[in-house]
Amino acid sequence: MSRCWLGAALLRIGSGEAALELLRPAARDGEPEAALWLAQALRQEGKTAAALRAAETALAPDHTHPWALLSAGLLCLQTGRDRRGRRLLAAFAAGKGRTLNPPARVTAAWAGYALGSSSCRRPELHFLRLAGRRLAAGRPNE
Repeated sequence: MSRCWLGAALLRIGSGEAALELLRPAARDGEPEAALWLAQALRQEGKTAAALRAAETALAPDHTHPWALLSAGLLCLQTGRDRRGRRLLAAFAAGKGRTLNPPARVTAAWAGYALGSSSCRRPELHFLRLAGRRLAAGRPNE
């Protein structure tokens, strides 16, 4: 399992510090998914400015990535960058994010719910639930 996905699985089972230890170097190595999971972990720790930097890093190579748009948009709103946040959330709703049936104007509350719900990134979250159970049981390689 890659550092990114192992870190994401650790985050899902509540091992935030262990997740950060894996996600930080993976994000530094240029893995956009790792940067997104790092943003999620940092946001959960209340480190919104650092989380926004991670989300913006993930958004740079693909400015249409729905999770990056949603994450960066929410974090912009939470850090007082309202205009940019609204633009990012509108881009999410007009692009691939349409499949989640967002409201006409995506709010911070809706974005936060979507990021934490099982409907956002369903295939990845299914995999992470399975991996998380194995990690919690002490059997990460099964």
